[in-house]
Amino acid sequence: MLSIIKRYDSITLILWLSLVVFGIVNIYSTEYLHSNSLWLKQCLWFGVSLLCFFLMTFIDGKLYIKLAYIIFFFSILIMIFTLLLGHGVRGHRSWIKFGQVYIQPSEFLKLTCSLAISRKLDNCKISFSLKDRMHQLIILFTSVGSVLLQNDFGSAFTFLSFFLLFFIYGLSVVAILLMFYFLVLLLLVVIFPTNVILVSVCFCGCVTMFLLDNRIKFILFFVTTLSAIFFCDYVKNNVFKPYHVDRIRGVFSNDKDKLGKKWNILQSKIAIGSGGMMGKGFLNGTQTKYGFLPSRSTDFIFCSVCEEFGFVGVAVLILVYLLLFFRLNLIAERQKYRFAHVFAYCTLCVIFFCFLTNVSMVVGLFPIIGIPLPFISYGGSSLLSLSIMIFITLYFDSLRNDTVI
Repeated sequence: MLSIIKRYDSITLILWLSLVVFGIVNIYSTEYLHSNSLWLKQCLWFGVSLLCFFLMTFIDGKLYIKLAYIIFFFSILIMIFTLLLGHGVRGHRSWIKFGQVYIQPSEFLKLTCSLAISRKLDNCKISFSLKDRMHQLIILFTSVGSVLLQNDFGSAFTFLSFFLLFFIYGLSVVAILLMFYFLVLLLLVVIFPTNVILVSVCFCGCVTMFLLDNRIKFILFFVTTLSAIFFCDYVKNNVFKPYHVDRIRGVFSNDKDKLGKKWNILQSKIAIGSGGMMGKGFLNGTQTKYGFLPSRSTDFIFCSVCEEFGFVGVAVLILVYLLLFFRLNLIAERQKYRFAHVFAYCTLCVIFFCFLTNVSMVVGLFPIIGIPLPFISYGGSSLLSLSIMIFITLYFDSLRNDTVI
């Protein structure tokens, strides 16, 4: 065990440890006047993470590859069990309760989905056929569907991070652009009445078709766009909750509803701006201390960091994240085995996507959908799952010079 740990990338471990400890400190800061238990619970999950770190050194690396599909299938069964018999929190039936401990299986699904996709890409030794791409999408959409059935749109959204992985592994730029085109249509359908969008698209389509000579491809694109609009309208009315629609509209609207749907983002911006250059100091954040900041220890903990440590503290925190991303990219690129290479990029893409989405969310550039800040926000399931992903990445990296994993 010690011989393997000595070969771990120490810089990545230090960066991970720094983020986790800083997160515990900030959880204490946000809750010390309201609850003394959250930071202790996070310490407990930190201890569980360290225990997993040592136990995983005894696991043969080949087992991760051999059992990848089985582990993924088992995680889907747990998601179904959670949907049927799980504990509901804020309208999401996505928790399993053991006494006072709550576990969110959807957080671990990102880990098992990464294992399954890494195994699938590992089987494609030379190139990726359409069949291989379909298998990857089946794994991904199965994961997303099981999360959406639990009404947890935020967790489902994080699985878009795997499209970054697919892009790294040769997914066409056209496919990426089509995905963003669909997301733009979804935003337009949520913000504006569907009838207005349909009339506008039909008018523009008729004018464009009149000006074009080759109309076959355009007609196909036009019909696809109309179908996508109807699908987006179905998603808005049947998948999104009313507060999802309000939050998306709140980002793009200029209304003055400060006590309604824009309350969260308004308090978030006040906390961020009040920190100034050096911050108000540890335990001195007024927005945090007096309960104005919503979800201060989870989704909006980045705002409490801004308020208490200011621009300088936030700059240091972002620098630590950037160094972690750089190290994970370096680790991924030096792997000799494709499974290890893919899984390292899965770890990088998931953590980067969650970080970018959370920061964009709290500064008002993205709708509030409930994605925690990796390793900083309170949440044992998130901390443990992302930590295990880093540990597996480091384990394979320690074996990169071995003949066979």
